[in-house]
Amino acid sequence: MHARRSFLSAVAAAALAFPALTACGFDMGTNREYQPGAGSNEVGEISVLNAAIVAATPDRGSFVASINNGTDDAIKLTSIESGGAGDITVRNVGNVEVAKHGLVNLAAAAEPIVAFGKFELGNNVDLVLSFDNGSTVEVTVPVVANVGQWEDIPVPSAPE
Repeated sequence: MHARRSFLSAVAAAALAFPALTACGFDMGTNREYQPGAGSNEVGEISVLNAAIVAATPDRGSFVASINNGTDDAIKLTSIESGGAGDITVRNVGNVEVAKHGLVNLAAAAEPIVAFGKFELGNNVDLVLSFDNGSTVEVTVPVVANVGQWEDIPVPSAPE
């Protein structure tokens, strides 16, 4: 009888410990896709990957991202506009063409895409990217300092 009571006590202890040991659930960070980048991703037929505004001072920075074109036609980025209540102006957008099923890294462009407006390091900025095929992509991008992975990105020093 004593062995049976010990066995039942061990089973009861294991039953009580089981929920605590498996408490991560199904919607925890351990069950999500791994995204090592600091920028934002918006995935779709046209994907905007690792998007950020790289800044050295408040109110101005360089917009960087990779644009992946999953369509069967080449596309051209025509504009980037403020998507929220913020007042953001983006310049030097017109020369970005993405081949069909191609990818373009804006950080490697000869001329940076420059953003001006009311933002500072640590803010998130809502932007809308528009393309010549009528597609738009809305993305919320962080404003990051030009250090670490961003240190080679040229940043504007004064409004143009």
